[in-house]
Amino acid sequence: MRAPFWKSISVLLDYKRQLCLALLGALVSAICFGAGLGMMLPALQLLLGEQRSLAQIANAHLDWPGMPQLMRQMARSVLAPIPPDPFWSFVTVMVVIVIFQLVATVGRYSHELFSLTAAFRAIAIWRDRIFSRLLHVPMIEILRIGAADNISRLVSDTGVLFTGYKAILGTPVLELFKGIAGLTVALVLDWRLTLIATAAAFPIVLLLGRFGKSICQASHRALQQHGRIIGSVQESLLSIGVVKVHNAEQYQRQRFDLVNNALRAEEELIAKTHAKASPLVEGISLLVVVTVATLAAWFIFRRNVDPARFITVLVALTAAAQSLKPLARLSQELAEAGAAAARLMEVIELPNERVDRSEVPLLPRHCRNITFQSVSFWYPGRDQAAIRGLTLTVRYGQTVAIVGPNGAGKTTLISLLPRLFEPASGQVMIDGIDIARVSLSSLRQQIALVPQENALFQGTIAQNIAYGAPEVPFEKVVAAAGAAYAHEFIMDLPRDYQTELGELGRGLSAGQKQRLAVARAVLRDPSILIFDEATSQIDPVSESKINQVLRGLRGQKTIFIIAHRLATIVDADLVVVMNRGRIVDTGTHDQLLGRCPAYGKLIDVEYQVTTTQRSQEA
Repeated sequence: MRAPFWKSISVLLDYKRQLCLALLGALVSAICFGAGLGMMLPALQLLLGEQRSLAQIANAHLDWPGMPQLMRQMARSVLAPIPPDPFWSFVTVMVVIVIFQLVATVGRYSHELFSLTAAFRAIAIWRDRIFSRLLHVPMIEILRIGAADNISRLVSDTGVLFTGYKAILGTPVLELFKGIAGLTVALVLDWRLTLIATAAAFPIVLLLGRFGKSICQASHRALQQHGRIIGSVQESLLSIGVVKVHNAEQYQRQRFDLVNNALRAEEELIAKTHAKASPLVEGISLLVVVTVATLAAWFIFRRNVDPARFITVLVALTAAAQSLKPLARLSQELAEAGAAAARLMEVIELPNERVDRSEVPLLPRHCRNITFQSVSFWYPGRDQAAIRGLTLTVRYGQTVAIVGPNGAGKTTLISLLPRLFEPASGQVMIDGIDIARVSLSSLRQQIALVPQENALFQGTIAQNIAYGAPEVPFEKVVAAAGAAYAHEFIMDLPRDYQTELGELGRGLSAGQKQRLAVARAVLRDPSILIFDEATSQIDPVSESKINQVLRGLRGQKTIFIIAHRLATIVDADLVVVMNRGRIVDTGTHDQLLGRCPAYGKLIDVEYQVTTTQRSQEA
């Protein structure tokens, strides 16, 4: 799964300046680190009792074959002013090492700053891409994946992807360069010991590849469990009142424990793999160091080779091993990031519902009729169709009530009109035009929806009424609120139209929220108005006011109402009775009472419910 990760890093190329500065800083830091290691050789030679000046020691090394003449001349001119005394020569070496370290620190700072800046900006782009794509994918895909899992991808998966970006740009890269510098120093001083040491890289690479595959698979499952945890928390907190009243805290906690334990199991598997990798890599590295040290000792004691050189080689190899140690973690982080990138790519590759192009015709304003012609629709994973071969014609200006038991297909049918869902077969036509062949935005501009669920957003009341039309004059916002019988209660609020609404409209009653949603719909001046059980959960006063709004709009717009309330149904020009995805009968309220048993049963149940509610209120 690492291929999606490498594919995802294309966004980093938008920040070439930061990447170049980060790379420059890493190179400067690594070069200075290697130079500091190289300076240890003359320092050790001075400490081990060689009664020579630094210039004399350096001149011996400058006579190596292959050394460019220009480099020899520059080195000798730099060494010339150094005092011949061994002590001051040693102090000079220490000062040079400190200077190298200071420059390396500046390079490290630059590398960290610019690499993290590029990584943060790239992740911001990914969050924007994922959110934008989720807004524009077909609604059926949102339902298939699930809101909680989509939130997890946007929040958790991008965080894991950031860890991967930081791994390939941040400290591991700097340590890799430092490791290369250390190996270079060791190779220059003694290529035999260095090659023996680097031979250990092969088993380490094989081990890291094996561990990385296991981590990638476990990470993918863990990220899925993150989505389930978000769903469990979201479900519980959004319905916290119901949970508390029903004493269901323990039940919800048990459900949460199931997904939490599943996530813990995957995380423990990842931790176990991490725990295996580090000691094995360290053990192999230690074995290599011991082997190289033994060989160095043999050369020193048996062949009378300069000990300072071999000690410097050992120090350089040890420093290189310590610098390369984070590569074990790098492999594991890339495996986790690969799993996250694969899940993000799944979202990016989802189809886009908006196909508005210049050649796609606009839908003229509705003025004649709406026809559902032999329409069928299936939800993914369902054996039975939600809508089955349904045909219905509605004239412009009619108020249509769609009734039926739960699961009859009422909301699904209405969702086909703004193309929230696409029919599996059949056509939906407005004034004889197939809506699948027109601009999606021109279709939806003619439709307003008042759903059953709360549809308010954080912001002011004025912003919520003008949602989707932020440039509309404030006077029209007030007029729409007045038409929806919301102006009076808005003016009673502390800051009237500038009152900030909390999450999901917290602070307003259900009826007040729905009247704001109606005001928003009125402001759009649609030709088609959809009420999806908009009065099913509100008080009688608010229901009465919303019904007055509907009466005022009769004949001016085509109105679809999914309803159970008798008052709403009686006023409708046409009542459509549905059951199991089909139309049972159509007609006026009086016509259906006389001939449709299914409708009569629905009305009897509603009448009993209404009577009971009124007696309880009395």
